[in-house]
Formats: sequence, structure tokens, C-alpha cells
Amino acid sequence: MSSSASGSPAGQSAFPERISVLALDFTPAAMEFHRRNMAARGYRLDGAITPRRFMLTDGLGEPQELLDGKTYYVATFVRIQGGEDSADTEE
Repeated sequence: MSSSASGSPAGQSAFPERISVLALDFTPAAMEFHRRNMAARGYRLDGAITPRRFMLTDGLGEPQELLDGKTYYVATFVRIQGGEDSADTEE
């Protein structure tokens, strides 16, 4: 797999459309928006920060629990139209 100068795999933006941050507690998930300066990068929080469990399925069998079945708080950030690096996705 080749990488661009920014270290992203070829064909992928350095700033994806959505970024989700997982944390065992609410506060670290919430603070990530400020710590990483997501607003300046062109992102906003997408909905509430909620606790979730994660499972993976191949579509044929029973889903397998990820992360040892632990519940993590999830903060999802979505890129604002016209945000930094948005030219990569506009047509």
C-alpha cells in the first residue's frame, strides 16, 4: 500500500469525512474535540457522545465482540462542508 506525503494511504484524504474517538470515560471523549483542535480542522461534533459496545460480523455468522466487549464512549466528528481539505471530496 502506498502513502501520500501526509502519511495517508494513497487515495485517502488526510482529513476523513468522519472521525470517531473511543474512550472508557465520557470526559476524555468530550475533551478530544478541544485537544485536537477539531474546529480549526473543519469538524463539528456529530450528535451526542454516547456509550456503545462494538461488534464485527462478516454477514454470515454471529457478530464477534470487539475490544473485549467493553463499553466505550464514542465522540464522532464530521467534517463541515467547506472545512479544511474538503476539496478532496467535492466534485
